[in-house]
Amino acid sequence: MKLYSTVLPYVLLVSFLTPTMAKFDRPAVEAINASPYAGVAVPFIDAYDTAQHSAADFAAQTEFLQQSMQKAVWPWVFFNRIIGKGTNNKRQSNKPYFIAIKGMAINEEDAPLQDFYTIWRLALQTARKLGAPGIFVDPEAYNNYQHYYLANVAQQQGKPEDEVQKRLEAIGAKLISIAREEYPTAILWFTFTGLAAPIQGFREAPGRLTTSSYIIKGMLDACKSSQAEIKIVSGGMTSLGYCYTSLPDMEKVIQQRADYFKPVLAKYPHLHLAGTIAPWLHQDGKKGWLQQGKCRKSELRDIEDFKPLIKKLLATYQYVWIYAAVVSDYNPYKPESAGYFHRACDKVFP
Repeated sequence: MKLYSTVLPYVLLVSFLTPTMAKFDRPAVEAINASPYAGVAVPFIDAYDTAQHSAADFAAQTEFLQQSMQKAVWPWVFFNRIIGKGTNNKRQSNKPYFIAIKGMAINEEDAPLQDFYTIWRLALQTARKLGAPGIFVDPEAYNNYQHYYLANVAQQQGKPEDEVQKRLEAIGAKLISIAREEYPTAILWFTFTGLAAPIQGFREAPGRLTTSSYIIKGMLDACKSSQAEIKIVSGGMTSLGYCYTSLPDMEKVIQQRADYFKPVLAKYPHLHLAGTIAPWLHQDGKKGWLQQGKCRKSELRDIEDFKPLIKKLLATYQYVWIYAAVVSDYNPYKPESAGYFHRACDKVFP
């Protein structure tokens, strides 16, 4: 079994251009092996997958990756498995499996929740077999962002809000129990936790968290009470964002985030912060959401301009993930764009 170091700083590649575990073939392996990353997040299954899974489904691919990968493979797990149908992605979420979920699958007898526990367990088992430091966790409610609201889920469940909150926290405790059984020293690296800094677009009463965040809170409470060795990493997707107008802007946002998280970090010793950024190779290569808001206003013209910002993230955080967005011109699996990025960052990455 290969063991990969998490010595400061650790740089992880995250991209929806990455094939799922079953489709992570030799060209993908070669692309990552040739990259400067310490590891890559690989979707364990698709975010909208509703099939039943067992260890046998991943055995052959795990053996292939054990033999071929020189970098760590972090199985990427999605909370979306327990999120009910919504309007975000009608085609993908409009399945009987998701339609039957009342907001979120939060009851122990709910089949989607049991399925998610199985996926969680299998992902941890796979990470340990591959010698990866842990798993990458995406709590985004891709099916329906309205299910971030406790009141929304409580209404659909026909239960008091405080009862739903307790169930969400209990789910978090269960996930830690599974992690301690399967991989007691695992790092659980989230895209975001939503535990401190405000989440853009989320409007709720003061002190209220998103439903996903209550699950993570339950995880941290369970870690603290059990003195687990598990680490939970808050990725910064919502508290830092993927884009910065300049280096001074990044420095300001980092300080604001530190202020927000100070009391949370003091309360939860198992929680750690990560940094993130979504680079583009050339300004004219930006598309979609990279042409909006702060991403559009950014002064950064090309990958050379990103280097001081990446250095700042590496100097600030133990964990850093580079988000290779589908709407950028950086595709880590295409030799031309990958090579251009890698040559530029060769002296930046550890």
